[in-house]
Parts: sequence; C-alpha cells; structure tokens
Amino acid sequence: MRLKMMASNIFVLLAALLILFPSAAMAHSKMDSAVPGDGETVNVSPSEITMTFNTKIEKLSKFKLLNEAAEEVKTGKSVVDGNTMSGDLPEKLANGSYTVKWTIMGADGHTISGDYSFTVDAPEEAAATATPDATPVPSADPTETPAETPTEVPAVPDQASNNGNTPTTQNSDMALGPILVVAVVITVIALVAAILISRRRKG
Repeated sequence: MRLKMMASNIFVLLAALLILFPSAAMAHSKMDSAVPGDGETVNVSPSEITMTFNTKIEKLSKFKLLNEAAEEVKTGKSVVDGNTMSGDLPEKLANGSYTVKWTIMGADGHTISGDYSFTVDAPEEAAATATPDATPVPSADPTETPAETPTEVPAVPDQASNNGNTPTTQNSDMALGPILVVAVVITVIALVAAILISRRRKG
C-alpha cells in the first residue's frame, strides 16, 4: 500500500511539473517583430520605431537608440500599448547603422533587456542640391571690397593740394602790396621834382 501511495504521489508531482514548466517558459516576454526590422536596410529615414512582443509589457518599459559611434540619438518618449512599444524620431537619421537597446518588464514581472540593429541608406539628393546654392555667397564679398578702395585713395591728395595752393596765392598778393605803394610814392616824388625843376628854369 505504501509503495502504491508513493508511486501515485510521484506521478502527481511529475504531472504538476510538466504543466508548470511550459507555462513558466511561455510567460517570459520576448520581441517578436520591429519596424524597422532587425538587420533591415531602409532607404528613407524612419519617423518612428515600433517593437512588438509576445506578451503584454508594463508601462515602465523603454528603449534608446545608438548610432555607429555608440552615441545616443534623440527619440520621443517611449509609449507602451499592450504588447507594443514605440517612440517618435523628431530628427532625420543620417546614413549609417543604428542599434535599438530595449528594456521591458514582462508579464511575469521580470525585467528583460535586448537589442537589435538596422541601417539607414537614404539617397543624398538634398545635400547635392544645397551645395551650389551655398557657393556663390562667399564670392560676392571679395568682389565688392577692392572696388571701393581705389576710389577713396586719390581723394586725399586732391584736398591736400587744393589746401596748399590757397595760401600761396594769398601770400603773393600780400607781397605785391608794398611794392605798388613804393612805386606810387617814387612816381609822385619824380613828378614833384620835375615840376620844381621846370619852374626854376623858367624863373
């Protein structure tokens, strides 16, 4: 009887273990899919990252995005809805590979972390069109500066030469004044002397 009881108890324990272990394994959350997908190469910068898990995840779950240099890229706040987690990308991603590192709290209450990567390979047409527009801007400044300098330089000696000629004409006029007075006085004296001499001869 005791052997039968022990055998039945062992059978019940084994059956319970077979039932509990698969359910416990199924309770662990894992990522099923993502957009952009794991290993995917996209030719347009994504505006959002979305991950879908096999079970419901808690609101405390979050993720971050790293570039090739392991620098964190700015993302929007992680939004959890049922078994999905998403976040906006406010700025366009440059070409290169990116890694998404996620941390979730699964249905069993355990914290689980993981990561996956994708690549951005978008055509650089916008950069090519912006280049010729920027080139003529610096060329306009050097062409204007040499045109102004030669026009201002000859104006300085012209003013100096005009200012220098004015006092010389005034000085020459002032020098001629006394000479004219002396000449007039000599002429008057000569006339008076001639008149006196002529009167003496007549007398």
